Amino acid sequence: MWFNRFAEAVSVQVSRSWFFILTLAAVVAWIPTLWLLDPGTSDLIVDSIANPTSLVLLVLLHNAAFRSERASDARSDQLAEALAEVLHQLSREESDPDRRAYLEGRAERLVRVSREQHAFQTRGEARDGREGD
Repeated sequence: MWFNRFAEAVSVQVSRSWFFILTLAAVVAWIPTLWLLDPGTSDLIVDSIANPTSLVLLVLLHNAAFRSERASDARSDQLAEALAEVLHQLSREESDPDRRAYLEGRAERLVRVSREQHAFQTRGEARDGREGD
């Protein structure tokens, strides 16, 4: 999606030192306006730049956090599936029936919990209108 690509590109750029230097330079350039212009005009200048910029950066930060959470959830699901497969393999090699049943039960529970968590997140995203993100 174009927005995710845009958000990623902006996140990369605003995390660099040049963005901090540019922001600092803008603040330093604005400070003399406190004495050169009337206070209302000086405030209008900084508010006209800072408020929209802050809003855009806040939205992009939220998007980055959402994408990071989604990626983390996907990695957790992959780990759960791999661990469940290991437990299944161990249970097939186990000669003690009680131990075999325990390992199979743990593997099935791990898969079930992972699927339930995924279904819960999917329902929440569909409800919030995020399924296409």
